[in-house]
Amino acid sequence: MRDQAVTRIESVTPSDTVDLTYPGIGIYVGVSGDVKVTTTDGYTETMVGLAAGMWHPIQCRRIWSTGTAATSILTGW
Repeated sequence: MRDQAVTRIESVTPSDTVDLTYPGIGIYVGVSGDVKVTTTDGYTETMVGLAAGMWHPIQCRRIWSTGTAATSILTGW
């Protein structure tokens, strides 16, 4: 993440109905795979094959269960 640093981290349980506790400035994927998100601007998209073991600078408010195959996901804000 370029201009911001994560100061808090929360484990994510993907959900098709519930937003994240806090909108994240990035997500960490522990086990690679697809991740479907809704961004803080309201766009929903599936990112295919996100790499494991790194932070991805994706500002999101929801990580969906349907369409997400990656696991061990964290969000930071």
